[in-house]
Amino acid sequence: MAKRVFAEVSKLTPQSYMLKLSSDFPLNVKQFILFFSDKESISDMMSEIKEIPQYSKNHLFILASNSEQQEKLAQERKKGFEQFVVAEPKRLTQILLRSDGSKALADVFAEQLALTAISPYNLGGGERDSSMFFGRREIISHIVSRENNNYIIVGSRQIGKSSLLKALEREYNNNQELVHYIQVGQSSIVRAIARAFGLKTKSLEELVEYLSQQRQKAVILLDEVDPFVRDEKKDGYKILDAMRKLSEEGHCKFILAGYWELYRYSVLDNQSPLKNFGEIIELGALEYEACQAMIKEPMAQLGIGFEEERSVTEIIEKTGQRPNLIAIICNRLIKNLGKTKRVIAHTEVEAVFNDKKLYELFESWKELDEDVRAGSIDKLIVYAMVGQERFRLKELVEKLKALGINIAMSEIEKSLSRLKIGYIIERDNEGVYGFMLPLFREYILKDEYEVKLEVEILSYR
Repeated sequence: MAKRVFAEVSKLTPQSYMLKLSSDFPLNVKQFILFFSDKESISDMMSEIKEIPQYSKNHLFILASNSEQQEKLAQERKKGFEQFVVAEPKRLTQILLRSDGSKALADVFAEQLALTAISPYNLGGGERDSSMFFGRREIISHIVSRENNNYIIVGSRQIGKSSLLKALEREYNNNQELVHYIQVGQSSIVRAIARAFGLKTKSLEELVEYLSQQRQKAVILLDEVDPFVRDEKKDGYKILDAMRKLSEEGHCKFILAGYWELYRYSVLDNQSPLKNFGEIIELGALEYEACQAMIKEPMAQLGIGFEEERSVTEIIEKTGQRPNLIAIICNRLIKNLGKTKRVIAHTEVEAVFNDKKLYELFESWKELDEDVRAGSIDKLIVYAMVGQERFRLKELVEKLKALGINIAMSEIEKSLSRLKIGYIIERDNEGVYGFMLPLFREYILKDEYEVKLEVEILSYR
């Protein structure tokens, strides 16, 4: 079975094995226990099952010694042992004889396990599994094909930056290139890179010397670099200068990903060395076709469909093609289905759109910048203009003046940039601004925005 489902196998007991599934398995099942038994019933097996290491933390797949017994166990499972997986002989044959038995295995899991437990929709942290990464192919091809270029990937929180870096890591690994994905965050970037290469050094000089002596060029993917960028300015950009030199000499290729601080210093600050460190890619909406695939394909693998095609269209439009919101909505639809239902009605989709818990996800928009004044300007602009679907800069300035608010144009432009990178406001080629997320705009309109505007005006003054 392990070969058919592309799994790594390790023995747990004489009768049980742990099967670790590949990263492209279409459901949220990383591994499962395969248990062999010649007992007549599942109840007779329980004492042996309970002795299996990690039994309570993993799905358990039971195999009988013959097809007749397998059929009996499959029927018994339906009468009180639904926590286990017991494939009927016909389904078991499909798993063992298909060239890609993992698809047949996924079908059995989807039929027998709780959908919420195996839902492939990831609600945070980036997609490590290739089966749930959709779209961004042009960006990946562009980055991989330019061997000597550094890249700076900027975008809103949870827009898919980490997922993109992990997809790049898979691509480089497939090409037999030396690549390391490193989540930096609050860590020392020198120590983080050193650890990735198995080094104990804490010195920038020693790390640079090591990387300079390697025969194979290293691709270094640095995620969540905003704290590093902020601190680097205070330290005179010593590490960035070293990274630039390593890149220019052909030892390393760096791909940095981050949010507002990275955007500010690489796009808005003309004095920053980040300005010319690498090509800047602003990660925005997921491609429409990729959104469709993200909604439909995992649902289909779970045996779920939509009653009306317009449900899929509305999910895409109301989320502004933002992948993390699509995943959250799909996960809630699965949760609301219950044990037996497999068709999602349009009314159920609308109910999720109106769920207060969904609106709670938008609360963080008020904290796009740690600076209190900057945050206040962001809120003033949103509350002042949310009544219009589209607006021009002139209309915004006039509205602020009518409200008695005087804000320097440089601060307005910076706020609009912040709201843009925060996936709140977009600007089209004709200079017209609009709200990127219809769901977000609906949330603000229902949230007593006029009262909040008055409070923000008083606070700002």
